[in-house]
Amino acid sequence: MKLLKILFVILVGSMELTVSSCDLKKDDEDTIVRDPRLREFRYYYEDDYPGSDDSSVISVTYNDRNLVKSMADTIVSLEIDYDERGLILQMRVQEKEEQDYFIDYSWSDNSVTLTESEYPNGKLVFQLNTDGNVVRMDSYSMFELQWYLNWYTVYFWENHNLVRTEFWEPLDKESSVKNNRYRPFPLMISDFKALFGGKNVTGAKQNFYKSVVVEYNYDAKKNPFRDIQLYWFTEVGYYASVNNVKSYTSTVYRTNGETDGVYNSEFTLNYNQGNYLSEKLDIHEDWFTREVYFYE
Repeated sequence: MKLLKILFVILVGSMELTVSSCDLKKDDEDTIVRDPRLREFRYYYEDDYPGSDDSSVISVTYNDRNLVKSMADTIVSLEIDYDERGLILQMRVQEKEEQDYFIDYSWSDNSVTLTESEYPNGKLVFQLNTDGNVVRMDSYSMFELQWYLNWYTVYFWENHNLVRTEFWEPLDKESSVKNNRYRPFPLMISDFKALFGGKNVTGAKQNFYKSVVVEYNYDAKKNPFRDIQLYWFTEVGYYASVNNVKSYTSTVYRTNGETDGVYNSEFTLNYNQGNYLSEKLDIHEDWFTREVYFYE
């Protein structure tokens, strides 16, 4: 499952990046003066385990309002619909040799609720601040006609950049996505479905503990995913930031509040002549990723 599977790994050898500059051009029906927008991104992943390397090329198309209409690779495609305000209403997910499913977005004042057609007993609720940034995400499951909180995430913003994320887990059960949380990767479609609660119904009086804290540092360049609403409402919220993450620190905690480990990571960021991100490298001891971005 590759589409939004996130973007990683470095290819052995060099690769010449060609990123088109943006002139004023006609967008479907209207002539729009706009910044360069993402038309394609590629990721490469490689590690020390045989057969686990991965890569994908994702294409992006837009409607006449400059909103993302579709994203697709050879395995998965997404089609996105919006309301008259330009807010995302529904996303159709088509996976190769699998039945299509839909994710619906319901807007109400300062919150957005996501439900998934294949899992009606789960939902995600995102709370927004006055700037429209997500400040909390709750995962719920229904049990005996009642909604129960499985786990939640809290987000902290400065100057429209996500600077800190706190993940809160139930004391007596592990979240279905907890083990991946110390790595702030973009959302994978396979993980997206797992976010809708799963079987982690813990009860209305469940106690939670702060399991992971991630703190981010940024460059001063525009994040190419900033205007793609799909990335606003994810577990990994930094893709909605104005700028690009250049480093982060993850602190993992035990249930008693003691620190279990601290992990530091720093990206190598390269830019094109227009100062837009063209390449991101994440290199570790036994694995590495490479992301490449192309604009129109």
